[in-house]
Amino acid sequence: MKKILFLFVLLSTTMAQAQFHIGLRAGMNFSNMKFSDFSDNPFFSNFENQAGNIGYHAGIYTKLSLLIVEIQPELLFTRISGSFESTDLAGKTFANDVGINRLDIPVLGITRLGPLRLGGGPVFSYQIGSVNSVLEDGLGSSTWGLQLLAGLEILKIQVDARYEFGLSDATNFVLVDGEKINVDSRPSQFIIALAYKLN
Repeated sequence: MKKILFLFVLLSTTMAQAQFHIGLRAGMNFSNMKFSDFSDNPFFSNFENQAGNIGYHAGIYTKLSLLIVEIQPELLFTRISGSFESTDLAGKTFANDVGINRLDIPVLGITRLGPLRLGGGPVFSYQIGSVNSVLEDGLGSSTWGLQLLAGLEILKIQVDARYEFGLSDATNFVLVDGEKINVDSRPSQFIIALAYKLN
């Protein structure tokens, strides 16, 4: 009984010290939508990914802080981009820019060491749609990923750098010149963001 009472008092004291915050967040994404597993396609002799695709994100975050540990869920509108070139058997080259609009929900566990923030966690993404017809028909409804982050928080400002690993396919195939090309497309991205705490 004394142990239960002690745990209850400890938990109550801990929760009383916890702080809840909400804020705004926006930034840039340097995404890498690699398309692979296309070698069985009989219509194209070459398929090459292009790098250096820039997207963006914006939304809100909430944060529960307790001593040096934080839980930070977020709701973000995100545009990720990619591009590739494909060459058909006649030697004709097709250049394609692709993009996906999605709602991202990262849930991050973060450790504070003074102003330094280190952490990571899963991200669930609901794919709203593609910005062109190259991906539209094969686009899945949702994907999962994993984010790792390092950043600083000073007063009301957060500055984060993150890397996101794609764990599931964004699309099953792409359309090029009317032909379906089966692909493995797990988008990864490097993310830089600025956030402002409202309370």
